Formats: sequence, structure tokens, C-alpha cells
Amino acid sequence: MVHHLTIGLRLPIWNAGLAMFQDHWINGIGPRAFRYEYPNYAMKGDVFLANNPKEGPTHPHQIVLEIGVESGVLGLAGFAALWWWLLRELRRHVDSAANQ
Repeated sequence: MVHHLTIGLRLPIWNAGLAMFQDHWINGIGPRAFRYEYPNYAMKGDVFLANNPKEGPTHPHQIVLEIGVESGVLGLAGFAALWWWLLRELRRHVDSAANQ
């Protein structure tokens, strides 16, 4: 079961990530740049910037959003292609094993 506090704390991160993706949707902000861009997209009084207002969380804590933010739709297309290929190969191997 997911704790409601965890989701509540991630909402500001996800909102900032979505805003980053909207601004850099083609090829993203670059790998590991989330923490440095976060202060530019965080809302006023963000809890993650309380200790260090120049650097935010290291990543958006959601894999698809992370790939989209860091590498844009190009990265998301690659991620989808990878999963398609993996599932196709898995199915091919399962079918091959069933036929033996």
C-alpha cells in the first residue's frame, strides 16, 4: 500500500517535472540536470528547496516522467521501442520453448 504522505510529497516534484517536459519536450533537459533545473520550476515555498535553494531533488521519482524530462519525446520513443523489443523477444522465446 502506498502511503499518502509519500504521494503528497511527490506531487510538487511531478508538477515541476511536467513543466520541464512542456518546456523541453523534444530532447529534454539532459541527463542528471533535474536537480539543477528544479528551482526554476518549483513553486514558492517548496519543501525540497528549504535546505538548499539552488538544488532540488535528484530525479522526479517516476520513471516515465524522468525519461521524458531528461530526454524528451526522443527518449520516450527509445524507451517504448526498447520495451516493444524486449516483449517481442520474450514472446518469441516462450513460443519457442512451448514448441519443443
